[in-house]
Amino acid sequence: MRVDIINNTIDMYNTDFSFYKHIDIPPQPNPYSIGYLKERLFDTDTTYLEYLLFGSYPTTYVPYVRVYDENGNNLFSADSLNAYSFSGYGANGQNQSAVINSDSTAILILFKLASGGSSLRNYFRVYSLPGKLEDSCCCNNFANNILRPDSPHRFSFNAFPNPSKGKIILNYELPEGIKKAELTIYSTNGNEMKRYKVTNAFKFVELDNSELPSGTYFYQLLLPDGNFGTKKMILVK
Repeated sequence: MRVDIINNTIDMYNTDFSFYKHIDIPPQPNPYSIGYLKERLFDTDTTYLEYLLFGSYPTTYVPYVRVYDENGNNLFSADSLNAYSFSGYGANGQNQSAVINSDSTAILILFKLASGGSSLRNYFRVYSLPGKLEDSCCCNNFANNILRPDSPHRFSFNAFPNPSKGKIILNYELPEGIKKAELTIYSTNGNEMKRYKVTNAFKFVELDNSELPSGTYFYQLLLPDGNFGTKKMILVK
């Protein structure tokens, strides 16, 4: 799957990298993340794909969550709420996703942000979804893993802790044969805040929260062949 947040498109490919489907994303006011592109999660029909989108409004940076179908129809809207997806904050320190399966269905977990981007842990909204997750999910901590269909390279990267009140560690694992890459941090309105040249000699970059204001950011790992991925992190003072 290729997500282009500049041109608001999703291109899907088969496992042999042949083209499968093109989806136009309704224009959004700021950079956003896409997750859970599914056929029977947000409704139970098999006619259209649906997906979860979360972003924020310009100037105010108030977060919002939307569910759209592949035709751009809005199936669900929530303002002043964000998707609950944190690294290391789930059961036994595991990653906590926004959508989890219950006994009979799936549930969507949203939370409210306090001023400065910190989360209000005692303010949650839990929504029952019509469908359930399959064994695997296209959303990995809301990563926009933008993979060129012709690229053999696969990589992993993550931020911990996330949200962070002190220092945050940006871990990365470059593919075999790739010796260098770029790790860039962007504000939610797309401004570049930090850029690092990284190599396969190390596995992480340490960022002191004092170097950036509190808030929500996107961090992107870019390989020399143009293969890249984007994820979200939250810094709290």
